[in-house]
Amino acid sequence: MGIDIYVKKNCGYCKQAESLLKKRKVKFKRIDVTNDETEEAEMIIRSKGCTAVPQIFIGDKYVGGANDLARLPISEFKALLKK
Repeated sequence: MGIDIYVKKNCGYCKQAESLLKKRKVKFKRIDVTNDETEEAEMIIRSKGCTAVPQIFIGDKYVGGANDLARLPISEFKALLKK
């Protein structure tokens, strides 16, 4: 199961979320939407209208932002990775 994280340059919350994923020793796809309208539009569609970054997905499951990822119980996080 892949993890996608949509980010922008100089975003503290993005760095926080990436740091947490690295700490959990999982691979993720970093999608920088700073100057990419196409990727940003895809992020907004996938997140059902959210325009803030980061936006995090585990497979097709929408997790939310950095705080949502941090609050996600580790057991649920691991379960999502196995789907």
